[in-house]
Amino acid sequence: MLSCEQELLRKMAAEKKKVTDVKASLGEFAALVWSSLKRISFENKQKVLRMVVDKVVVNDCWVHVHHNIPLPKIPKVLSGGSSER
Repeated sequence: MLSCEQELLRKMAAEKKKVTDVKASLGEFAALVWSSLKRISFENKQKVLRMVVDKVVVNDCWVHVHHNIPLPKIPKVLSGGSSER
């Protein structure tokens, strides 16, 4: 019973670290883009936009923007995925 609780706490700590790392990476990406927007050309701004926008879906009065923000890969050990294929 105690080992199950310890394993659960270990998994919770790993998940919290993963979330913290993703937030930090997202913050770094946002800061980089924000600081660059003032000095890059219109063409490069378009490239940044094309890099992060995956698709735009328009339904009646709703617009859904699907995006991909490039972040470092998360090791499978932390992401909960299996390392076996």
